[in-house]
Amino acid sequence: MPWLFPSTECGLPYVYLAYVVFLGGSLAGYLWNYRQVLIGADQKNFKLMPWIHVIRYVKIFLQIFFLLFTNFGIWAWILLELVGSIFSVLVINWVLRKEYPWMCSVNVPAKELLAKYHILMVKTKQIFIHKIGLFVLEQTAPLVIYALVSLTMVTYYGNYMVLIGYTTTLMNVIFEGMGASIGNLVAENNKRHTLDVFWELFTSRFWVSALACFGLYLFMSPFITVWIGEKYVMGDLTLILMLATMFLRLTRSVTDSFNHAYQLFGDVWAPVVEGIINIGCSLWLGSIWGLNGILTGVALSMLTTGLLWKPYYLFSRGLKTPTKFFYYHYALLSLVISFSIIGSLYLFNFLMPINGQGVAYVFIRQSVVFMSFFSLSYLLLMSTTSSMRRFNSRIVGLIMKR
Repeated sequence: MPWLFPSTECGLPYVYLAYVVFLGGSLAGYLWNYRQVLIGADQKNFKLMPWIHVIRYVKIFLQIFFLLFTNFGIWAWILLELVGSIFSVLVINWVLRKEYPWMCSVNVPAKELLAKYHILMVKTKQIFIHKIGLFVLEQTAPLVIYALVSLTMVTYYGNYMVLIGYTTTLMNVIFEGMGASIGNLVAENNKRHTLDVFWELFTSRFWVSALACFGLYLFMSPFITVWIGEKYVMGDLTLILMLATMFLRLTRSVTDSFNHAYQLFGDVWAPVVEGIINIGCSLWLGSIWGLNGILTGVALSMLTTGLLWKPYYLFSRGLKTPTKFFYYHYALLSLVISFSIIGSLYLFNFLMPINGQGVAYVFIRQSVVFMSFFSLSYLLLMSTTSSMRRFNSRIVGLIMKR
């Protein structure tokens, strides 16, 4: 800790206490909340998520209140983190006991269980390696930035990643019930229907991810300026590289979900290679181009596995369909989204030049650009892809039922 935080102004006691509190919150999921997996597999997360979000937002509100209006400062902030974790544990286990009153521990020798469910242990070990690879992919960038650039740049990068992280979390909440449904779909063993659902989910996820990334591109720099000051705004290229990484991470989730449904975890070498490419390219390119080089290295590692290997693995082992169809579809979607971005930016750079004064003008202009991109991309996808039309029909059907 003293090596990682050599010049912290608040003092190391705060750092140690915050570390212990956050570590305890993470361990709670393994020690007490592990049964939460069942409620997700049973597609009943909607019964749990409202409680979790209420606790989270009440905690954040109280933290802001204590920071602004009391003298307790960071101590109260850390204490509320601990209280929030405790309440989350209690609420999760209350909901689980209410939903599954029959669920209890069974006194069976461990050797007997291991022998009976040997395949689960094999799959668990494989998943563990994949999760470690995902951790390396997502969490090493700040350390490399600190080593090659500066601690100040880590702060600048962190400000942007906070907004990107919240947007990614929102996307995951929207699509979080997808995993169990895909498992049921694969279990039906209807290849044609499975392919139709895959293309529908992939196209809709691709489009929504593009909307999220383009929206962040338009609004993030003005928001940073209003939030913490213009000096914390980074260049357009840096922002584009961050959003490209975010886009690759969001769009690969559909492929990953289908791989999980087919239990395709055997490529344990893939996260190892991805981690090596990530760290190696980040160090090499970062030493040449600084922050932009590090972000380029992260994006390259995602391209090699998330866009090249994972789709091939799914289509050859799971869907048993030529992978070329995936790349044709990906190229078509990319072309439509690129044309929509260029068209909307060009049109409104011509109609509303970005030389107006005031926050209101910038917000209105960026909103108009975003709505034009939304409309243009939607119309083009509807006219060029049957999967987007199926997705639209599904959404309309759900709305009409209500």
